[in-house]
Amino acid sequence: NSGLDRNTFTTKVSAKFADRLTATMSGSFISEDVSNRPRLSDAPGNPNYLVWNLAPNLNVEDMKGPNGDGSNEDNIELETDNSIYVTNPYWAAYRYDFSDKKDRLFGNFSLRYDFTDWLYLMGRIGIDTYRSRRRELDPYGTAFIINGRTVETNRTFTETNMDFLLGFDKQFGMIGVNAFVGGNQMDQKRETLG
Repeated sequence: NSGLDRNTFTTKVSAKFADRLTATMSGSFISEDVSNRPRLSDAPGNPNYLVWNLAPNLNVEDMKGPNGDGSNEDNIELETDNSIYVTNPYWAAYRYDFSDKKDRLFGNFSLRYDFTDWLYLMGRIGIDTYRSRRRELDPYGTAFIINGRTVETNRTFTETNMDFLLGFDKQFGMIGVNAFVGGNQMDQKRETLG
């Protein structure tokens, strides 16, 4: 009753120009479509919560109800606990809808210039961005929210990192020195609507 469809595309390219300049680029794109993702935190909407707390001599199949989906004759949740916040596992599995779609792109690009075999300058930029849409449906007849509820959330996120390094890597007899100085800048943007 739930599913995950994920596609991932990844690439990496590297090139050396002359003997001193190297460029590298890599990136990935991930597209994800999830249907009926289970709630796993607390009791409301969690199909495993009641089963986990169920006495071993009780049959979980009895919670299916006459319709087989955790509903009673009136087509509302068949309550199986004395608390309205403990959801019937069949109701949670077959009546709830928690679905989301997410597209994510991340990658980086770097250039390195070797002044000598022991002194180099490198600059890099990386990005990680995603866009997601989530739909949460608590159906009509749910014990703890009898009229039901629908929540739609759209999220976007982008992080960009840029840095540069001046590196030194040299042997002096038995002693080696590997050091660098540099700087970094990070920019992060996020937006949530829903």
